Amino acid sequence: MELEVGAATGAGYGEKSALRTAQRNGYRECDWETRAGTVELRIPKLRKGSYFPSFLELRRLAEKALTAVIQEAYVQGISPLGQ
Repeated sequence: MELEVGAATGAGYGEKSALRTAQRNGYRECDWETRAGTVELRIPKLRKGSYFPSFLELRRLAEKALTAVIQEAYVQGISPLGQ
């Protein structure tokens, strides 16, 4: 995450650079559920713009797909119990 956020802001943590486009603004706590257990993450926040770790993006896409399937089943009147 440090490398990704450094690329997004134009400079690493505590680094001064004329190319900097944003500053950090603390961290956001997030629990990442894995098969091996829960991992507590501290995701950097930015003052301008936003940052979301790329390795969590796949999970977000999978959740959106599952939500879309459930919504479509509801609209079609399909019961999860098969009745």
